[in-house]
Amino acid sequence: MNFKLLFFLAISFCVLLGCSILQTPLESTERIPYSFQEIDLEKENIKSLNLIFHVFNDSLGKGNFQDTAPDIEWLRGEIRGANQFLSNVEKPVPLVGNYIKDSKIRFRIIDIKFWNSNNGSKARVYGEYDHKDLYSEFVLENDLLSEFEKKHCVHILLSGIKPRAYGGRNICMTRGCKDGFGFQNNVLYFEGMYQVYTKEFDIWGIGTHIAHEVGHGLGLGHYEHRLGPCTSCEGYKPCPLKACNNFMESNDGGNGMTECQMKLMHHLLKYGPIDTTMINPNSRAHYLIKDPPTE
Repeated sequence: MNFKLLFFLAISFCVLLGCSILQTPLESTERIPYSFQEIDLEKENIKSLNLIFHVFNDSLGKGNFQDTAPDIEWLRGEIRGANQFLSNVEKPVPLVGNYIKDSKIRFRIIDIKFWNSNNGSKARVYGEYDHKDLYSEFVLENDLLSEFEKKHCVHILLSGIKPRAYGGRNICMTRGCKDGFGFQNNVLYFEGMYQVYTKEFDIWGIGTHIAHEVGHGLGLGHYEHRLGPCTSCEGYKPCPLKACNNFMESNDGGNGMTECQMKLMHHLLKYGPIDTTMINPNSRAHYLIKDPPTE
């Protein structure tokens, strides 16, 4: 068939059917809400944050969790416990806003990595080789990690030291910011988690505590402090709040979470740090829900 005739027939067909040869991209009609209060939780999908555990043993491979089924299962079990909390939130006491049972926030473990290093096993919050060095050496400068792992995962560093007590915090690498103030660098640091596993230490729940520290990275301050939105001190309410079960309390928090807290976390994960009322507007938390590669 003659090419010109074929082209003419194609044009005629398009005219009859109302189609267009030049395809223009569809413009999104969705309006970006700049306030987290505009989030409709019923319409939000579940958002899963990617986690990587980094276990630091000494050069002989001792002093911390081992690359064995029981140890790995315990760590995975704590994340399952965190997800159980996040999907079955207790009613806040006292109730603030509506009671929402499912936060629609989840954690998923991408990997559990084991490192044998005398430096890594001795890292402390403050010291000659501290937790910031740990993050630089084993995450930022580590060629064994993929771009996805470096950029789109929360790195949970488990130091091999034996501290006086269990503890965990966010690490801030940006000049001028303080530890505990969010995911500027997507990293959490814990001391003594292995001693909780061996029952040498006893705390209110590793999984819920990880959720608490992640909460800081998602824009939440301690519930009883007047810092940022979604605290017990908003408006004219007394502060601190007594008989409270909020998971963002600074000590021994419970399993409650307010509607306000859920909205704020979803807004940050969905749109990035565009709401200027958040306490960590430089947060990179919105990178952490990207699906892992399917290789």
